[in-house]
Amino acid sequence: MTSTDTTIAAPDRSPPAEPVTTSTPSLKTRALHGSMWTAFNFASSQGLRLGSNLILTRLLVPEAFGTVLLINVVIQGLHMFSDTGIGPSIIHNKRGDDPAFLNTAWTIQIFRGCALWLVCLLLAWPLSMFYEDAVLMWLLPVAGLTALAEGFVSTGPCTFHRHLRLGRLTAYELSGQFTTIGVTIVLAVLWPTVWALVLGPVVGSVVRLLLSHTTFREIRNRFRWDRDAARHFVRFGRWIFISTALTFVVTQGDKLILGKIFVGEHKGLLGLYAIAFFLSSAVVLALRKFATMLLLPLYARLAEGSEHSFRRNMFRIRVLLMGAAIPALCVLVIWGQPLVELLYTDQYTHVGWMLRILAAGNIFAAVTLTCASVLLAVGDSFRYMIYLLAQAILLLGGMAAGALFGPLMGWPSEVGLVIGVAAAPALSYPVLVWAVRRHGAWMPWLDLAALAGSGVVIGTGLLLTN
Repeated sequence: MTSTDTTIAAPDRSPPAEPVTTSTPSLKTRALHGSMWTAFNFASSQGLRLGSNLILTRLLVPEAFGTVLLINVVIQGLHMFSDTGIGPSIIHNKRGDDPAFLNTAWTIQIFRGCALWLVCLLLAWPLSMFYEDAVLMWLLPVAGLTALAEGFVSTGPCTFHRHLRLGRLTAYELSGQFTTIGVTIVLAVLWPTVWALVLGPVVGSVVRLLLSHTTFREIRNRFRWDRDAARHFVRFGRWIFISTALTFVVTQGDKLILGKIFVGEHKGLLGLYAIAFFLSSAVVLALRKFATMLLLPLYARLAEGSEHSFRRNMFRIRVLLMGAAIPALCVLVIWGQPLVELLYTDQYTHVGWMLRILAAGNIFAAVTLTCASVLLAVGDSFRYMIYLLAQAILLLGGMAAGALFGPLMGWPSEVGLVIGVAAAPALSYPVLVWAVRRHGAWMPWLDLAALAGSGVVIGTGLLLTN
């Protein structure tokens, strides 16, 4: 053992994850197979989510979705504020297949999961007082058990992700989701309260924990502390920590603010917003899935070649992804209200106008997401952090401006707030340009064509439908 290696348990003599890397197909082949599995994963996942949402909205009242939205935001926030970049580190680091490196990551992950659950216990009472909802005091500690279980999840999924071996990873993720949804629906039938929405994910997280160690048997984790590996996580994670904290503000800050505004008799509006956000963000979630599952490792490998080859391949990838995402968002902007009236009962009618506004904002998000992944792929976590900081500031500023000036324009304040949320991706675009130009990744004509084309399609569609 070297002087820089301290072992918590027995020395780790497990071999590297050779079964994952013995087959070496070309990067193009792995990218193609990876994109197919990612598309299948997302389509299946969103189909399950939509089906469960349609069922649960007929079993539970909107207020239940508002309450569980706040709980999920708090837990996700704790995850993001404590992120040390373990997943991206395993993907891009040269030691990503080293057992000492992986087991140190697993050890840190366990300590983090335990800490997150303890924080949930401490936050339960203050948050129940702040949001004027006494049931949060009991729901949050139970929901926090998901963080505790996820701390013990194997690093196997990250290793398979690193090598773009996404078939088994897809089966693993869908199995956990199917279990969560099935348990939630059964509980909602037997016990139609917000508890069904909380206990289902807890059961699902335990199942994912067990599956992670049985599905990825090549990776055998044990307690280990390698100082060099730990120093890497600290060094790489310093900007990742700030970036994920800012990502939380960007992706969840609107819900925290609206959760405080929509209280009492208006709490149902938060549940309606949760459903509108779910429907409008389906496409953006697909792009985020591609960004984390495919673009991050793919861009990292492409960046190792020439700049010309990198730009050419990145252009093709972005055209394909935006070409699939933006038309779907245009459909939601044009026909969002009739779609909601078709799928949901009358008490969810107001989801329609929220959906249309949020979908319009997500067109800009579709453009930026396919480009921003470059920053993490090349290890520029600092500029990525600056970009997220701008998004966070502009989101909060946009919501404040919408609430202030919306009534002056003759809109209800809630409409102004939603418009402020939707405007944030467009307002932060100049900062993204500054961040990616250094790496030769800005493609102004492609972005302009995507935005102008979507504007023409939406304008024509609205004229025809009106």
